[in-house]
Amino acid sequence: MDGVFDMRIAASLLFGPMSTPELAGIPLGLVESNYDAIVAKLPSSAGFDFAAFLPETAGRGCSAEEARAAQDFFGPRMAKVNGGPRNLAQLLETIRLCEARKKIQQPDLVQFFQLR
Repeated sequence: MDGVFDMRIAASLLFGPMSTPELAGIPLGLVESNYDAIVAKLPSSAGFDFAAFLPETAGRGCSAEEARAAQDFFGPRMAKVNGGPRNLAQLLETIRLCEARKKIQQPDLVQFFQLR
């Protein structure tokens, strides 16, 4: 977290691992451990606040527990960020929809693969 970094590079380093299941939890852990230091380095001007996108690091969640954890961590922080409350609400909805989809589809998938 020391020194200056280019946001064009940093954004891909922060969000890039989320597309790989084995690495998907790393960005959230990094944000949770270094939130204040990360936010201090993010651009925030002219009504745009890059910190509003940090909840997306919890975007691989798919359970009520993960939604609660995201709300508990990001809720108070996003209240102070331009665009943060809306981005967090969308993230929580995505997590809850994933959980509902999993609940509906998982039994059929388990049965299908047990028959093979």
